[in-house]
Amino acid sequence: FGPRFPPVGHAYDRQYSSQMKQIASKHNLELREGVYCGLG
Repeated sequence: FGPRFPPVGHAYDRQYSSQMKQIASKHNLELREGVYCGLG
């Protein structure tokens, strides 16, 4: 199954994230960044 707690510090491509931020800004959309946690 892999490691119990795999690193997710760079789960998304930085270039993709940057592009999405630019598009959102161009269209006056507010983006929020954060960490989601699920327990179960």
